[in-house]
Amino acid sequence: MREAAYEVELNKVLVVGVGNLSVKGDDLGLRVIDAMEKMDLPNDVEIAKAPGDPAEVLERVSGVENVIIIDAFKSPDEPGKVYVMNLKELEKIAEKIKPVSSHQTSVIDVAKIAETIYGKKLRKIIFIGANVTDQMSEKEIKKLVPKVIKQVCIQINKMRRTNPQKS
Repeated sequence: MREAAYEVELNKVLVVGVGNLSVKGDDLGLRVIDAMEKMDLPNDVEIAKAPGDPAEVLERVSGVENVIIIDAFKSPDEPGKVYVMNLKELEKIAEKIKPVSSHQTSVIDVAKIAETIYGKKLRKIIFIGANVTDQMSEKEIKKLVPKVIKQVCIQINKMRRTNPQKS
């Protein structure tokens, strides 16, 4: 019985939507979580919101091996482009892709702090976001939600398949 409880915890995936309702388009992560709340998700997938400051993610990461952080970005790429990247990839293009709002703490900072605090217990962090521009209409921003959810589901499935089995 104990082994089964360990397996569920081991395979846990946390999906956190980051955003700020007062900045146009920056609520993309929150919108994705709102839509995912209506989905039938596996028991080992938890969803949460971090409105305002991505540092709120840190409180939720304890005891979770796999984390997906959803946020909106601004970049010179085409409007609506969806990004899926790990921390190293995000760091490499951080100057090109930036959070929409001026969060007190960046998602990169949060990931680095989480890795420092939780070390090997935090196995994987994936960032998923979309390029939200000031010129995008409300309708265009809404259309991004299912595109981002599709990528979130792909990453959840990868994380659940690649988790090591307890020896």
